[in-house]
Amino acid sequence: QYLSPARNFQVKLPYTLSDTGGSAAYDCKVEALNNDFSQIYSNAGLPTDLGSQTVCFPLLMATGGYYRLIIGATDSHNTADKVHLRKLALQNAPTIYMPIAENYNNTFATTPASSNASAYQDPLPDPRSYYSRVYHDLPNINAVMAAKKRIADDSIIFIDNHGSPGWIQLAGGNDYYAVGWSGSKQDGTTARIDDADWSKVRFVCFVGCETALSDPLYGNLLDASVDAGAQLAMGFTGIITRHRDSDPPLGSYPDIWSNAFWQYACGWSSAAPYPQYSPTPYGAANYAADAILSQFGKTGGFDTYQFRGYYGCLVPAFQFNP
Repeated sequence: QYLSPARNFQVKLPYTLSDTGGSAAYDCKVEALNNDFSQIYSNAGLPTDLGSQTVCFPLLMATGGYYRLIIGATDSHNTADKVHLRKLALQNAPTIYMPIAENYNNTFATTPASSNASAYQDPLPDPRSYYSRVYHDLPNINAVMAAKKRIADDSIIFIDNHGSPGWIQLAGGNDYYAVGWSGSKQDGTTARIDDADWSKVRFVCFVGCETALSDPLYGNLLDASVDAGAQLAMGFTGIITRHRDSDPPLGSYPDIWSNAFWQYACGWSSAAPYPQYSPTPYGAANYAADAILSQFGKTGGFDTYQFRGYYGCLVPAFQFNP
């Protein structure tokens, strides 16, 4: 198991105390448990007033996974009235401190590009991994609104779909409305990059035709992403080939490209194994373009990649952006 350096996080935990008698708690305590339910933090000096409270404390997280934060209070009744029992709050959706990767594409040409990405992002329960999710052929209005809300918690965003300068579809096939990420449409089918918080996004990849080029109305996807806070953005200046191009079929272009790209970027390729090397998305793009050329004898536009931002590596997952 590969371990990244331990990280100290500042946790901000809201909680609410209530009492049918209207009295403040006798005491209140917070505990933090790690992946194997071992206690890694405890503080019995929390505010005991009724109502909403917030406690902030440092927490050392050495591995990725689920961390459980438990608030416990003791009531203020006289000992003659009842036996004091520690009352633990019920767990409600444990916070995931593992970085999140979101992968989108439609299923034209049976292309599992987002599944390929997830297979390399989320394979092992160690600090190298991301908590990855895959989205295929989602209803476009619901998809774009939900994706926009998720951006504030995302570390990686990977979109494989039809695109053009300043615009890319988020999910869905050709029968869905286009989802423009830096455009200015206000019809409920688009979302703008510049009105969301991208500060936690470590890497965003737009795999689509001319997604690195600019449009006078929609702007530029890469520039807009970095300006909104993303660390690194990638797109293409050329026309991307999407279909199968061999007989017998050996896989679609995006399928082959995404498999090679994420294999390299996440340190699984023998060309740049982790931890001996620190594979970057730039190196992965070059590696994946060579894989396309080797497979089909042509580049399919995948050699026209461009980047904006900082060329950091993506593994281990906690290295730059928790």
